Amino acid sequence: MIALLRGTLIEKHPNQVILDAGGVGYEVTIPVSTFSKLPDVSAQAVLYVHTHVREDILALYGFAGRDEKALFEKLIGVSNIGPGL
Repeated sequence: MIALLRGTLIEKHPNQVILDAGGVGYEVTIPVSTFSKLPDVSAQAVLYVHTHVREDILALYGFAGRDEKALFEKLIGVSNIGPGL
């Protein structure tokens, strides 16, 4: 399970980033609150990550802090609320 990524910010969009960690580019979905806390492209960044695995998808959701990640994990534990929501 991927829990944290540290690396170079390759691309930065309001809902998604690509982070190069150890030569691998990870596509990570992020909330706008995390986007506003990220450094400029080409700078080093750290994301706390929730790895979401289903039979048809492996998705990474990244957050600027542990508290945001913990809140996200509590919310997706509620029925009928998925990570995309």
